[in-house]
Amino acid sequence: MQLSSFGEILRFAIRNEQAAERSYRLLADQALVPATRKLMRDLADEEAEHQRRLRALPMGTTLPKPPARSQDQGLYQQLVDVRLAPTATLAEILIAAIKKEERATQLYRNLAQQASDAKLRQLFTQLAEQERGHRQHLEELFLTEVLDEI
Repeated sequence: MQLSSFGEILRFAIRNEQAAERSYRLLADQALVPATRKLMRDLADEEAEHQRRLRALPMGTTLPKPPARSQDQGLYQQLVDVRLAPTATLAEILIAAIKKEERATQLYRNLAQQASDAKLRQLFTQLAEQERGHRQHLEELFLTEVLDEI
């Protein structure tokens, strides 16, 4: 994949956020459990907010630093991929979302490594950090809402 300008990168990132939002909204529409439906809608709304923030960036700007999170526990490495269905449990939804955010983090890190331009490399690195922040937020939810219940 060859992205060579700030605008191309921004459009690429926005398309990724749009795809994630559509996926979460589809799952919300199919969900049978009200709490699952709400979580899917909340995740979709978060992806829409990411799009809004990306669209608001002036060309050539830097992204805001994601909020500080607790130390990375690497939970995503211990979780097994799940396929979501309308009857998905909270744990399954969070696992799928955590894995999705980690894939986005890795994609942007790989693109940063391949970028020859310093500004593009910086933008990819910032996007990776934003996605990592999203993943860590979901991991915190998993730890408090799923594991604490066991």
